[in-house]
Amino acid sequence: MKIEGKTVRVAIGDGATPENFNILADALTDNLTISNPEERTDTKDSGGQRQLFTTGVITETSHSGTLIFSDETGPTRLLQVAYANDKRINIKIILGNGQEIFGPFQITNLGLASQSRGFAEMSVNFENADDVTLQAES
Repeated sequence: MKIEGKTVRVAIGDGATPENFNILADALTDNLTISNPEERTDTKDSGGQRQLFTTGVITETSHSGTLIFSDETGPTRLLQVAYANDKRINIKIILGNGQEIFGPFQITNLGLASQSRGFAEMSVNFENADDVTLQAES
């Protein structure tokens, strides 16, 4: 997937109904991986032929990179989620081409990289915790 345009942004849900998403940070560097592995339905009656489900779902989505925050609320919020009992949180990954990947994610790695000039920088990995959706650009 080629992403052009402005930076990748990360928005976080507030848990309300309906849920509102607020921009949490911009990605300084990022690595977005989307996997859709085959779902096989082979049986002893398949005659040696590989059979797949006719519809697929994106089963694995991860984002890793360095996030830049313009104030201290973003890193504080991520730390709260990382230490919470339920580590899943609704995240939107907004791509430079206007597409959005959203759904429940879990923070699998979090590290404070630096703080200077009023900006905080953290390295973070998000992994999907359930089905996620890719919404076409609007």
